[in-house]
Amino acid sequence: MPVDQGRISCEFGTTRITQEKGRYMHRAIDLASKPRDVVWATQSGIVVLKARFASSGNTVVLDHGCGILSLFFHLEKFADIELGQKLAQGNPVGTVGMTGYATGPHLHWEVSVNGVQVQPLDWLENVYPHE
Repeated sequence: MPVDQGRISCEFGTTRITQEKGRYMHRAIDLASKPRDVVWATQSGIVVLKARFASSGNTVVLDHGCGILSLFFHLEKFADIELGQKLAQGNPVGTVGMTGYATGPHLHWEVSVNGVQVQPLDWLENVYPHE
């Protein structure tokens, strides 16, 4: 898991409705956590994006190869990482925050395979059961 003490506050596939986006499917999981808890790289990868956006706030994207990306949104602060840097699994990418469009401190964790968002929990060892 990318955070040590996170609890799932929004499941993958949940239908949401906001004024900004209208009705849409949440294609990630949100992990509620304490502000400034460390967010860890879930697998080794190369930092291909480290930027701040209006909706996702402080954002880091790791490229794991074979078309697999991990995306981490709403970070309070970035870890000391640079574009093109290779991170090992377990290296910090930042800290939990609520930057961008967020109503409380949490990590939006998304996994994409060849441009298609997939259930992030399916990419973990079988230690975090879900339906």
